[in-house]
Amino acid sequence: VLPVLIFLVAGGIVGYGVWYLQRLGDAGAVTNALVAAGATTHATGATQQADLTLGDSTLIHLAPESKLVVPKKFSTFRAVKLDGAGVFQVAKGLEKPFQIRAGNAAIIATGTKLTIRSYTNDSSVMPSPTHDRRA
Repeated sequence: VLPVLIFLVAGGIVGYGVWYLQRLGDAGAVTNALVAAGATTHATGATQQADLTLGDSTLIHLAPESKLVVPKKFSTFRAVKLDGAGVFQVAKGLEKPFQIRAGNAAIIATGTKLTIRSYTNDSSVMPSPTHDRRA
């Protein structure tokens, strides 16, 4: 009984380690895509607003004094980086959830409408779901 128990515990530890390393790899891939040379930065001034449509059909209304970084293309993930405020109408894609990085937070959404507020001079990140309809 003891060898079987040791085998099960060891298998669980190895499985968790593989999962954890994969998650670190995913996070690193997102970070690299957002700082890569091909990433696009959309910025608004103090009296400006912007409406954007991303390649996956996600709609974004960018508030004044906001900045959104979008990778050159979405591959195994859909992720953007926000500094400021925006309303996101996230296109459905359950196989590829949409990630919004804001401050130290990463908000994951699938087919959701939400407002996010995260300014550099404010330490809080305020996500506010507006609508969530799942198929």
